[in-house]
Amino acid sequence: MPGTVMNCLFSPNIFFFTLFVSVISLLFSHSYSIDEQGKALLTWKNSLNCPTDALKSWNPADSSPCKWFGIHCNSNGEVVNISLNALELEGPVPSNFQSLKSLKTLIISSCSLTGTIPKEIAEYHELTSIDLSYNSLSGEIPSEICSLERLQSLDLNTNSLKGEIPPGIGNLSNLSFLSLHSNQLSGKIPKTIGELGKLQLFQAGGNYLEGEIPEEIGNCSELQSLYLFKNSLSGPIPNQIGSCKELIFMDISQNFLTGNLPKTFGELTKLEDVRLWGNAFEGEIPDDFGNCAEMRNFDAAKNFLTGKIPRGFAKLVKLKDLRLWNNSFVIAIPDYLGNCTELTSLDLSLNHITGSIPRSFGNLVKLQDVRLFNNSLTGPIPDVLGNCTELTYLSMSTNFLTGNIPRSFGKLVKLHNLRLWNNGLVGSIPDDLGNCTELTYLSISSNNLTGNIPRSFGKLVKLQELVLWNNSLVGVIPDDIGNCTDLTHLDFSINLLTGSIPRSFGKLLKLQQFRLWTNNLTGAIPDDIGNCTELTHLDLSFNLINGSIPRSFEKLVKLQELRLKKNNLVGAIPGDIGNSKELTYLDLSSNLLASNVPRSFGKLVKLQKLYLSYNLLSGALPFEIANCTELIELFLDNNNFSGGNYLEGEIPTELTNCTMLVRLGFGENNISGILPSSIGKLKRLELSFIYRTQLSGHIPEEIGNCSKLQSLMLCENLISGPIPWQIGELNKLQVLHLYKNGLKGVIPRDIENCTELTDLDLSFNLLTRGIPRSFGKLVKRHHLSLWNNSFLGAIPDDIGNCTKLIFLDFSMNLLTSNIPRSYGQLVKFQELYLGVLTFELANCTQLTHLSLKNTKFLGKLPLDPLAI
Repeated sequence: MPGTVMNCLFSPNIFFFTLFVSVISLLFSHSYSIDEQGKALLTWKNSLNCPTDALKSWNPADSSPCKWFGIHCNSNGEVVNISLNALELEGPVPSNFQSLKSLKTLIISSCSLTGTIPKEIAEYHELTSIDLSYNSLSGEIPSEICSLERLQSLDLNTNSLKGEIPPGIGNLSNLSFLSLHSNQLSGKIPKTIGELGKLQLFQAGGNYLEGEIPEEIGNCSELQSLYLFKNSLSGPIPNQIGSCKELIFMDISQNFLTGNLPKTFGELTKLEDVRLWGNAFEGEIPDDFGNCAEMRNFDAAKNFLTGKIPRGFAKLVKLKDLRLWNNSFVIAIPDYLGNCTELTSLDLSLNHITGSIPRSFGNLVKLQDVRLFNNSLTGPIPDVLGNCTELTYLSMSTNFLTGNIPRSFGKLVKLHNLRLWNNGLVGSIPDDLGNCTELTYLSISSNNLTGNIPRSFGKLVKLQELVLWNNSLVGVIPDDIGNCTDLTHLDFSINLLTGSIPRSFGKLLKLQQFRLWTNNLTGAIPDDIGNCTELTHLDLSFNLINGSIPRSFEKLVKLQELRLKKNNLVGAIPGDIGNSKELTYLDLSSNLLASNVPRSFGKLVKLQKLYLSYNLLSGALPFEIANCTELIELFLDNNNFSGGNYLEGEIPTELTNCTMLVRLGFGENNISGILPSSIGKLKRLELSFIYRTQLSGHIPEEIGNCSKLQSLMLCENLISGPIPWQIGELNKLQVLHLYKNGLKGVIPRDIENCTELTDLDLSFNLLTRGIPRSFGKLVKRHHLSLWNNSFLGAIPDDIGNCTKLIFLDFSMNLLTSNIPRSYGQLVKFQELYLGVLTFELANCTQLTHLSLKNTKFLGKLPLDPLAI
């Protein structure tokens, strides 16, 4: 550095100027530094993650925090109120505010606070209100908090606090507001709660509190709101509840409370809202509730209450909402309920209520919601319900109501939801229902309705669900239904409808479920149905529909179930069905379809059930079907499969990759080849029907791996060789039919392990040697047929243990010797085909068929064969 510069820097004038500036700067900084309160607040701020600028006004250059966001001071500049709400602060509850000696209110709500509540909070001695609600606080409520004697309000709701409510809570003698709901608190409600004489609100719902509601709650004489819902409280409601004269709101729902409702409820004359639902209360509702003249809402649903609706309810003229659903009420709805003219909602569903619907309901002109379903109501629906023009929801389903649907329902122009299904209603559907243009849901299924579907339904353009199934409706389906373009569910099944499916249904672009099964519909399926691309379920089964399956179905890519069973459909199965990759259920059985099984079915990888039986299908089953690895049921019975060149008529070996298969049917086809040994991979298989085919070869030993098999039918084939002993490993087998094959050798003894067998038929084979004595262990068997084989020797007397036998056929064998006398125990015999008898045939009193031909039995007939 040059000397002149050095001289300037260290000259006396420059040195003293620099020193002066430094001193002034220090003095200035000291006179404007933040006070102790601000330092404490800033220290806490620095502990926060605070991803936003919510506290940007908290400036350390300020002399006081009184102008900071969320901070309020008194005239002396002392912080008295901290109010921070709905901010992303992400940090701990402050534990260093001891210098805020005048702090009265601490509100840090919905601010993503974490960690525990520090015990240091008890050092904020002037606090009257704490609100740490809607955070993510954990740990226990510190007992030290109970030393804040000035505290009037404590709100810790909606956190993850655990442990018990501190017993010292009773020390907070000024507390009027206590909110602990929606935490994970456990243990009992402390008896010291009764020491809070100024308590007005106590919320502790949504926790794991247990034990009884303490009797001491009756000492809380200023209590106005009690919320203890959704805990594990048990025992009865204490009678002392009647001492809480100021009580307005009470919610103790969703607990395990028991016993009768105390009569002392009648002393709570200010009670407006009581919720008792979801407990195990029993007995009758005390008539004393009629003294609660301010009652607006009463909910005692989902209990075991019995008896009748108390007469005292007639005095509840301010009652708006009455819910008693899912109890055990049996007595008729009282007429005096019609006095509650302020009622807007009434739910008496899921009881055993008898009698008729009172005509006095016509007085309840403010009713909006009525639910009477699942009772035993009888008689007609009173037409005076048409006076209740505010109704939006009306459900009377699953009762024994009779008579007509009242025409007065046409006046319920605000009605959104009408449910009358599963009753005994008769007559025609009134055309007046077409006036209820706000309807979104209409179900009058499972009644005895007759007549036509009203054309006026075409005016219900807001309708989303229309369910009329299981009636006796006749005539054609009105084209006007196509105007209801908001429809998602349409079900007219099990009626007597005729004519064709309207083409206008192609306008129902929101339709998801469409069911017309079991009617007398004719004509072709309209190609327009392909426009309903939201369809997930389509069922047109059991009709007289003809024509082909529309190619437009290729657009139904959301389809999950397609049922076209038992119609007169002709032509080929469209390969485009393979585009419906969401299909889980496909039933085209019992039609006149004539084609190969499309190879595109291999794209239906979610398919679980496939039924193609009783058609005119030909060709081989494509190996691509093996891609449908979710298949549970596959039935191809009664077709004309001839076997293609690729598979040479055999069951594709690849099919056994469908290891989810439970039911498999190939009966009455021309399938040839052998039963693949890989069938042992089908470990979930319960039913296998491969009968009346050209199947040959041996029964593979691997069949023993199908341990869940209950029914195995390989009858009327060309199978040869022995019965594999591995069949004895099928210990759940109930039905085994191997008749009319070329089986040879002996019956394996291992079959005795099939102790669930009820039906065994090995007739028309070439089986030899003796009948195993172990057959006597198959005591559940009721059908045994071994006729037309070459069995030798004696019939084992052990079969007399099979006392459930009703059919026995050993004829056309080479059996000799006497028939065992033990067969006299088989008293359930209905059909018996043997030879000469020496057992007590007179015991077989249910016998209807007896054959003794083609045998070599010895012995003699009973002395009194007419005693049978």
